[in-house]
Amino acid sequence: MKSHIHYLDHASMGRPTNRTLRRVQAAVANLHESTSGGTAETLRQLEAVEGARRRIARFIHADPANISLVGNTTQALGMIATALPLSAGDNVLIADIEFMGATVVWRGVSRRMGVELLPVRTNGGRILPDEFAAQANSRTRAIVISSVQEVSGWRADLGAIREIAAKRGALVLVDGIQEVGARPINFKKLGVDAYCAGGHKWLRSPFGIGFACLGPRLLEILDPSYQGYLALAEPGIGWDRYMEKPDRTPFDLLPARRDAERMQTGGYPNWLGAVALDAAIEDFERLGAAHVWTRIRKLRMRLVNGLSGAGVKFLGGPDPKEQAISGIVTFCLPGGMRDEKALLERLGKSKVLVALRYVSGVGGIRTAVHESNTEADVDALLEVVKRFVRRGKT
Repeated sequence: MKSHIHYLDHASMGRPTNRTLRRVQAAVANLHESTSGGTAETLRQLEAVEGARRRIARFIHADPANISLVGNTTQALGMIATALPLSAGDNVLIADIEFMGATVVWRGVSRRMGVELLPVRTNGGRILPDEFAAQANSRTRAIVISSVQEVSGWRADLGAIREIAAKRGALVLVDGIQEVGARPINFKKLGVDAYCAGGHKWLRSPFGIGFACLGPRLLEILDPSYQGYLALAEPGIGWDRYMEKPDRTPFDLLPARRDAERMQTGGYPNWLGAVALDAAIEDFERLGAAHVWTRIRKLRMRLVNGLSGAGVKFLGGPDPKEQAISGIVTFCLPGGMRDEKALLERLGKSKVLVALRYVSGVGGIRTAVHESNTEADVDALLEVVKRFVRRGKT
């Protein structure tokens, strides 16, 4: 019999529910069994993509017109970075503990246009708005920030960041991949210009698709360097009839879509990923976003209390305010990385799956509890940690 795995690594990759897997399997099977022609099947798949788009919008309290489907968070941020009207001497603020994708997408823009990337100092994995305020100036055009930091789990005060940006006329571009699916999100209340997330972590849909939610102010100024045909508005006669027209040419001046999907740069979409993400979010809708966060918070408290009893330290401190916590808890051992690697190996042998993460000198053992976890999963980790500490390995 296969032994139980205690999966506490949702910050790396989420595990799809059986219901999501069945939906994907049915969609794949239908490809073989369908009696429709290719055009009809294509249109059916495109409707599945639109359905996912509408569900995402409902889930994060946004308008479907603000949602563009993307492959992942980095693609979303890069799509925005390369479409912004910027000039030499402009700058972008990015915290010194962000995931590398946040800076990589700006490299080409920086090289071609002379835009400067300004690192903002953090403290022990904590994002401090005052540091952004001190760094911002009249040439600051955007603040790029994760709503939840991928190493420390610290949840940023986006309201304070938004106020800082507003004083400089700057945009706020948010990487939400470590938040959405764990905590409830209301895009309209956040007031940020973009909220981007892949679906493969807390949304539990590791099928290569995510979303960019683009606010009206941002949509108005974005000018994509190129577009794919999915960025075009559907002709009045419909795609099916348009594709049959003898006088159709590739030079027809079809207008671009007016919503966020005008940012589409590709062709045939990842419709199977859209089916999976739609099913995954439907699971969350059935559970209720508030219920999911309540469950995560309860398991998180059990984990933090147990680790505190073992004498370990936490990035961001053991008891941050409610608005600063997430499903991620990262703890450190006095012996540093050497002991943390040893503990990681012990946890793996006990089938407790977590991760070891560091950035800019801060890090430790990163745990990530989700709604699907149980108290037994948390207790399995605590047992290994306490045994490791008692044996004097730290």
